[in-house]
Amino acid sequence: MGEVIGSVFWLLVSLGVLVTIHEFGHFWVARRCGVKVLKFSIGFGRPLWSRRGRDGTEYIIAMIPLGGYVKMLGEHDGDTPIPAELASQAHDRQSVFKRMAISLAGPVANLLLCLLLLWAMFVVGRADFAPVFGAVQGIAAQAGLERGDELTGVGDRPTPTWNDANAALLLAALDRQDVDVHLRRGDGQQVTRTLPLSRLPAQFDERQAVTLLGVYWRHELPPAKVGQVEPDSAAWGILAEGDVITAIDGEPVVSWNDIPRLTAALGRRGGPGMVEVQRDGERLAMELTPRWNTRDGRKAWRLGLVQGGDGRAGRGPDAAPGPAGGDPGRPARNALPDQHDAGHGAAGLQR
Repeated sequence: MGEVIGSVFWLLVSLGVLVTIHEFGHFWVARRCGVKVLKFSIGFGRPLWSRRGRDGTEYIIAMIPLGGYVKMLGEHDGDTPIPAELASQAHDRQSVFKRMAISLAGPVANLLLCLLLLWAMFVVGRADFAPVFGAVQGIAAQAGLERGDELTGVGDRPTPTWNDANAALLLAALDRQDVDVHLRRGDGQQVTRTLPLSRLPAQFDERQAVTLLGVYWRHELPPAKVGQVEPDSAAWGILAEGDVITAIDGEPVVSWNDIPRLTAALGRRGGPGMVEVQRDGERLAMELTPRWNTRDGRKAWRLGLVQGGDGRAGRGPDAAPGPAGGDPGRPARNALPDQHDAGHGAAGLQR
């Protein structure tokens, strides 16, 4: 309900701005052409506020913000007589070119507003995600693309943002021609790999083109946020609901998918390891030792964590929420085979 109210509010604000600029265009040009403006109204219906200026124009803000109008002397006045001293300021006494200019001024004002906003967008910039891979498998993994790589170009086309990268990969996939992709590794090294797009199926859903390549963007993977700590588990009394896990045993955690793999690696190494978290704006490091136990007939190293939500659905090869620490829970609908080997901690994709 709140979203609907917010959408309606911003719709009215947007209409109000457009109407104001549009009517001001008519008003400004009419005044420059020597036409007397009687009323300048934003909105229709009952006036909520009105004031008469020194120029004799009545300025009005009306109840219904779905339009507006500029009333000029001599415009649609019918048989209303115009004083002789004001005849030269009447709209219908102006030349055809002046009347055309007044009529076109509103749309032109809106067009100039659009150009100004577009220019401002390019100057200020727009928020977008970096095209960094959160998980790689299938065709992309076989081509040498790795988790953590940043896609900087597809063929001759640069990809500075995630939207640019998606568009470039989609266009290349539609051609089904092998293409060179340019990558920036985590250590800053620039590499080029050939993506064999000719191996894509003859028919596929264009919306799933990037997923068919085996690419999952880092920002689309489920966050490593703790929703619940299971009682009497390895993390009980140490980690807390709302913690965001940033590293396990010195290895960075990008998404929830990393936790089972890193937990299994820590368990196989033996001994405790440091788990780093963000909690209430502070960065903490705590010592944890995974436990080897059985759940639903599956043995695995576990911390005893349940994924927390952030209001969005995670995407990726293992995006379904579930207990963490070697047990990724139920496979997501789009999960591929052999990614849920909890006994080996293979819930995340490794380099």
